[in-house]
Amino acid sequence: MEIERGKSILDELGSAVEGMKSVFSSAQSPLTDDHTALQTFCLALENALRHGQKERSSLFGGSKDYWHYFKDGLTDSRTFYDTVLSVQSQADLKSAVGQGRAFLRRCLVDRCLADVVQLCSSGHSKLTSERYKAEAILRDDHLLSRFLDITYSLSEIEFSLGVTGLNLDQSWPTFAKKVFVGRSPPRNRSSKPRKAKTATIADSESDGDEPLNDSRDSGFIQRHRKGSRDRADGQDSLPGARPKSGSFSALATPVSAVADDVADNCGVFHPGSTGVTAAAAGAAASSTDV
Repeated sequence: MEIERGKSILDELGSAVEGMKSVFSSAQSPLTDDHTALQTFCLALENALRHGQKERSSLFGGSKDYWHYFKDGLTDSRTFYDTVLSVQSQADLKSAVGQGRAFLRRCLVDRCLADVVQLCSSGHSKLTSERYKAEAILRDDHLLSRFLDITYSLSEIEFSLGVTGLNLDQSWPTFAKKVFVGRSPPRNRSSKPRKAKTATIADSESDGDEPLNDSRDSGFIQRHRKGSRDRADGQDSLPGARPKSGSFSALATPVSAVADDVADNCGVFHPGSTGVTAAAAGAAASSTDV
C-alpha cells in the first residue's frame, strides 16, 4: 500500500520536473514562483519527503517534519550545514514547516538538493530508520534510487527563488514577489504657493524689448529704459551732454560754455558770456583805429 503510494508520488514529481525542464528550455530564464510547474513540483517534493514518516514529537511540541531530518543529518557537513544555520537565523520563519520550505528553496537555487538527500539517506541509515518507515521513499531502495534520479535531473534547471517575506509557514508561494528598483517614490507636493520672482531693472534690460508680466513694474521700467536710450543717442550731439564714464567732476559742464554755444547759434546776447566779451573787445579795438 505505501509502496504504491510512493510510486504515485514519484510519478507526479517526475512529471513536474519534466514540465519545468520544458518551461526553462523555451524561456531560457530562471524559473520563479509564477510558473505553475514549479508549484506542482514543490507540493510533490514535500509529499515525497513526508512519505512514510513516523510520528515523532519535537522538544517544543508538535510532530517532527523533514526539516528536523535534514538539520540533524547535516550536522557534520561543512558544505551544507551553513545553509541550515542560515535558515535558522531567519526571524520571519516561526515553524518547522516554514523552515523546511525555505531550506528546500535554497537547495533548488544552489542545485544541491540531490546531494543533500543522498547524504542524509545513505550516510545516516540509523537516523533515517528512526524517522521513516521501511516502505518510505527515503528507505526503500527502488523508490530512493528513482527519487535521486529525479532530483539530480534538477541540475539542468536554473531557479530564482526568494526565501524571505513569503509567509512560508502557511503555504508555498503561488506568485513571484515583485521588487521595484531604479525608481524613486513621487514627492509630496506642498500646497504652499511658490514665491514669485521680483523683476528688476537689470532683468528687464537683459530681456530686450519684451514687456514684463508684472504690470506694476513694467511701466516704470519701460520709461526708465526709454529715457536711458534717448540720453545715450544724443550724448555726442548735445553740448554739455553727460559722458558715459568718468568721475563726477567730468559731469559738471560750466554754465558759461553752454551760454556761449547758445549765443553763437541763436545770436542772443548773454551777459558774462566769454563769446560776447570777445566781440565787444574787438569792436573797441576797431573804433580806436578809426
